[in-house]
Amino acid sequence: MENEELIRLLDRYYRAETSADEEKRLFDYFRNNPVPPRFEADKALFLSLYDASGEEVSLPAGLEERIAAQIDSFGREEHRHWFTVRKARIWVASVAAILLVAFTVGIIALRPVPRQDTFTSTQEAYAETKRALALFAAKLDKGMIAVQRVEQTQTSIEKQLNKINHETDMYIFAVDSI
Repeated sequence: MENEELIRLLDRYYRAETSADEEKRLFDYFRNNPVPPRFEADKALFLSLYDASGEEVSLPAGLEERIAAQIDSFGREEHRHWFTVRKARIWVASVAAILLVAFTVGIIALRPVPRQDTFTSTQEAYAETKRALALFAAKLDKGMIAVQRVEQTQTSIEKQLNKINHETDMYIFAVDSI
């Protein structure tokens, strides 16, 4: 087989246009003839696809199912990746919402509240202040009366204790003199 014919057959083979007889011719050529260096890769391919008798090598049992399972697992991994990306987006949106709420609450809490006067006229304010001070003075006087009673009671108790101490000292002195 000449190089031009070999190139033509290989070209048709790689485009999947060869018949079974043409593929057999290519295998026989690669198995029985020395080939130029540029066709060594093609020779290795053909010799690996066919066994020594020229029959096509059969595929291992269950290969198609394993390939289908592998393709399905790629689909699951892609779905899992999408799910992870979706979770990340939800997490980022949640954090952004929390920050927005915190920022809004901070602005509302830190905004100065305008103070309103409770009285419309100064006479009303003066009268209310006078009433509040009178109430304060009355409560203070009541507290002072209670403090004076406690002081009187304390003074009375101290006098009683001093009297008892003095009598005890006299008794001890009398006992010592005997």
